[in-house]
Amino acid sequence: MASPNTSQALVVTLSDQEKAKIWALIAARLDLAAEGADEVTLVHGRCDPRNTDGDRIPWDVALAEPWRGPFLGGDWHAHHHAVARGWIIEAVAADWALYGKAAGGIRNQLLVGRGADILVAAPIPGYSKGTYDCMRRAAAAGIPVDDISRPAPA
Repeated sequence: MASPNTSQALVVTLSDQEKAKIWALIAARLDLAAEGADEVTLVHGRCDPRNTDGDRIPWDVALAEPWRGPFLGGDWHAHHHAVARGWIIEAVAADWALYGKAAGGIRNQLLVGRGADILVAAPIPGYSKGTYDCMRRAAAAGIPVDDISRPAPA
């Protein structure tokens, strides 16, 4: 995972239809995980979203300046899905300035350490190094991992 100050081109190009399908699938899996719960807390890694040119936009800038969008990113879309449903949200950002390249792994361990009923993940094969790291950590901690890039079990 690149630091916010590092430019990194997104190596996977998705059509608008493919993106819409992914975001809808994230929403559906989150709703399924929340089904029947009186209170839901979404915990996410607060990864800065990308604009359609592939540039990372700092989270707070994206919130304050929506005309820079549309924005892409699993954390971004899950966050707004949770807002729309009135869920509790805990965003745990990586501290790149303090921890450098180790920040993503440290943040992922903090996420996993909070415990969860399930991890819903939307990795892009060959690209989502941090997402795969969090998935491995969650599985090792006994947290079920729902990888939406793979077909759902029948």
